Amino acid sequence: MRRLQRVPAGVSFASGHRADHRVLQATEHAMLPLPPELVLPNGRLDLHDDVLKYFQVLFKGTVPHVLLGRYVGYIPLNDAWAINVTPRVPVGNMERLMGMVTGYRPVVLARHLRTFSTTTEMPVSLVDLMAEQLLAIFQRIWRDGLVAQYERRERIGSSPAGSVRALDSALLTQRGARPVAVSSSFERTTDFGPNRMLRLGVENLLRRFLSLPPELVSPKRLHELRRTLRGLEHIAPARPSEASPEAVARYLASLPQYHEHYVDALLLAELIIRGQGLAIRDPDGETVFRTILVDMERIFEDYARRLLSGHFGRAGAPRVLDGNLGGPGGAKVPAYETLAAGAKNTDMTPDIVLQDGAATHLVIDAKYKRNEGVPDRPDLNQVLGYSVRYRCPRVMLLYPIRPDGVEPARFVGTVGDTEVYTGHIDLASVDIEEEEKLFCGAIQALFEKPTSFKAGSALLQP
Repeated sequence: MRRLQRVPAGVSFASGHRADHRVLQATEHAMLPLPPELVLPNGRLDLHDDVLKYFQVLFKGTVPHVLLGRYVGYIPLNDAWAINVTPRVPVGNMERLMGMVTGYRPVVLARHLRTFSTTTEMPVSLVDLMAEQLLAIFQRIWRDGLVAQYERRERIGSSPAGSVRALDSALLTQRGARPVAVSSSFERTTDFGPNRMLRLGVENLLRRFLSLPPELVSPKRLHELRRTLRGLEHIAPARPSEASPEAVARYLASLPQYHEHYVDALLLAELIIRGQGLAIRDPDGETVFRTILVDMERIFEDYARRLLSGHFGRAGAPRVLDGNLGGPGGAKVPAYETLAAGAKNTDMTPDIVLQDGAATHLVIDAKYKRNEGVPDRPDLNQVLGYSVRYRCPRVMLLYPIRPDGVEPARFVGTVGDTEVYTGHIDLASVDIEEEEKLFCGAIQALFEKPTSFKAGSALLQP
């Protein structure tokens, strides 16, 4: 049964999403015309205000167009129309790439919801968004109270409650030679299936965060999860049958009025319990969540740096530095070593810098776009500037695609004494781990290859 089909009509944001958008398909940085229906009688465009920052509106004659930016994802234009923005290069597993990136948090359009398919990949950034959403729902649960049900309780003793079963009471009194009352009553309890499932979801989230390296986990998030779990201490652990898909369907069908937020909480808890994440690019799934936009340029840059850091992470290997940062682990330097009086300096910020001691041997700049020949002139000028400033014998422009027959590290030519290379990782490869291994091996071979250029050192910015 599809997840949305289990949601009662008119309940929660899940059922509210049943009205489908008409979807325009486009790639990053593309320009496309808008449908005439988006133009209001007064000439203004019927667009959500909070999505305007993710594209530009241009007019070609009288026809409005949108020029998309660097974000991939589902952008709702209004209640009827949306744009599904896909990567401009083939990407096989976006969620895996996100899982290799440290500290990246995608953009969340909190006012807008969409459906997602699920995946076994659970990058920390998306798990944190799921935790944030579940904790936000718990704020309302604490305000309105846990959902409860009435259960029949039977008592045998001298203090009856509810209705007394006269015949049973008489028989027990006769057998025991003392007065005994058998009674039954309905008592209100919160310790039942839906709340037990929510407890299990919170426990699983907390357990997952505790298994991660401390630098990847927000102390505030851990505190919030522990506090929520303390609020559920009186709820018994869920039995397997109480956290099954069939059980969730029963819960969704029997929720009392004014507890519609439980639908969202139960669907999220089910996802967490099943160990599944959100497949960002697939809008045809069953799970409803807030709209997520991903900056693939940033993802690709961080992914490549993390890949090389993992490969060269042993002692005595070259250091892999982030040119966007100063200080330890960073390689940012002032562009001008000497500067005219009154002039303002700027920074050199290459994406990846490989150093051995004080000497820089390779500077890599990631370019999230297609390239099957020589680099574009502006990109070439950029990395040649890095070569001069870092006194580096080799520079590379890295692309997220590898055409057939092209090596992971391809020599393009020399400019002066500088060797220029293009790097290639096929993000659409069916065997991405083998692709990564080939790329790292090519970079290591390049690092070990002798050069006639005398590598120097650049004074790194504190």
